Amino acid sequence: MYFKKPLENIDEAIFRIILERSYAQSMVNPKHFVLNSAAAAIRFRNYNIRNSKSALAMYTGYAAVLVWAGFSFDTSRRILAFVKKNGAESDLYLLISLSMTKAMLDCNTGKWQKNESFNNVYQKGISIGELWLTTLYVLYYGFQQIELGDAAVLKDVSNVFTEIADSFENWHARSNKYRFSAFGMMKFRKFEQLQELLDEGKKHIKGTENKTHLFVLNLVQAQLNIYNGKISDAVASITEAEKNLQESKSIPVLYTHYLITKIQLDLVFFKEQYTNDENYKGKFKELLNTSKKLITTSRKFVGNLTEAYLLRSRIFYLREKYTKALKNLSLAIATGEKYKGHLELSRAYFETGKFLSDPNVKYNELNGQPASHYLDKAKTMFEEMDLQWDLGEYRGYVQNH
Repeated sequence: MYFKKPLENIDEAIFRIILERSYAQSMVNPKHFVLNSAAAAIRFRNYNIRNSKSALAMYTGYAAVLVWAGFSFDTSRRILAFVKKNGAESDLYLLISLSMTKAMLDCNTGKWQKNESFNNVYQKGISIGELWLTTLYVLYYGFQQIELGDAAVLKDVSNVFTEIADSFENWHARSNKYRFSAFGMMKFRKFEQLQELLDEGKKHIKGTENKTHLFVLNLVQAQLNIYNGKISDAVASITEAEKNLQESKSIPVLYTHYLITKIQLDLVFFKEQYTNDENYKGKFKELLNTSKKLITTSRKFVGNLTEAYLLRSRIFYLREKYTKALKNLSLAIATGEKYKGHLELSRAYFETGKFLSDPNVKYNELNGQPASHYLDKAKTMFEEMDLQWDLGEYRGYVQNH
């Protein structure tokens, strides 16, 4: 960055206009938001923006776009470091903008952590009336806690969204409440009240025409239908989600969710109709291609990477390609351990324990550890995170084996 040319008043005004337009563009057409932000950043790269809060805020917003679209995490880090160095923490708006973008970057790249300053940042955002960025900051903080296996965050974050929505009549916060809660309840397999939440959320979001959040709710609805054995309803739900697929393909957090749901549904049909004829060999190849795409895209949103390897392992297992199935189980465990993604790691241990116990599989250990090692680790983690559905699956498996 070569910020030397002095800014004029007209340049400051342009920065403010770009900043004000950017949020609306992100909802209407993400592609234009990316292109316009990039063009603006290039246009002003030679100006001395160090003392311009509007300019620094625009660059922070541009960094957020790069993260959101999975374009360049390294560039985003450099931008955030530049903004922080030039006094972001002395200006409340910049502090909130910087905190939100960093939370998003940490979420996408697997640097999940408990943040002791969460309430402080949240309260400061509310105090200056910056509801949009504050809501997104809460959202990405919540996503991190889900991956760490903190089920209590579902209620806590939902309450924060409700507080913003009720206190300021803010549709964005309420919409994110439904998006976050539905996603989180599915991740923790808390199915009891999920359908009620989905019905309420879809009714609210349809009134706002927020296609992104409606896309997520339709995917969660499809997943819930799969778990409940309502396969024709699952097909209808994912078909409904696909109406907004084109707008979501460029956003890793959204596209990986779609690919996971698609593979889960395709696996149901594959297991029910598996034969050796050419049609199902073709379906096997299609499943592998989809799972490969999921793994590649999940590297830009690593919260779904462990599950991506688990799904690929199941595909190989169904075709009795046990060596490749085990390789992907190993990758799932390595990924979960690397990022400390306790939630999906616990399921990777469980899947590995079951795999190694299968009498049809020639392998009986992974990394020098037998099936019992992985089953015990899974049970312990299920209990620690209070994963009641997973514990039910564990108990059912143990009783039958």
